[in-house]
Amino acid sequence: MFQPKYTQPFSFEQACQLDAPTITEEIARLQNSLRILTETQKQLQDAMSSAPTLDTDLQQAFEENQEVIGSQEERIIMLRKALEAQGAAIADNPHYQVQSQAISSSAAMPNAAAPVPAITGRFEHTTNQSDNSEGVYL
Repeated sequence: MFQPKYTQPFSFEQACQLDAPTITEEIARLQNSLRILTETQKQLQDAMSSAPTLDTDLQQAFEENQEVIGSQEERIIMLRKALEAQGAAIADNPHYQVQSQAISSSAAMPNAAAPVPAITGRFEHTTNQSDNSEGVYL
């Protein structure tokens, strides 16, 4: 059984009950969200690197995004495992892989020690301001 590290909006068992098209659509949505978050992280990293002093708001946004990225990557893995449990042979298919381009938090914050993010159990939807879709609701 899959044990998530992050709080997820659904359990592995619930994901296994979804039909394959719903799962693959959610994987695609999460991959797009990760691309946007990764680009945002690069912009935040550039802004923090060029600032003469550490901007705590930028640092906080960077740390929160790292948590969201970790949660979404884990959700993709959970959904892939749900597809595999349904009999889909996707283990080697790169389309369903987590395609993370993680940014080192210590490289982004040269004036600070690597942060230890607090896990609140809440994740806000930050991918697209005009997109009201929160993903899969069960």
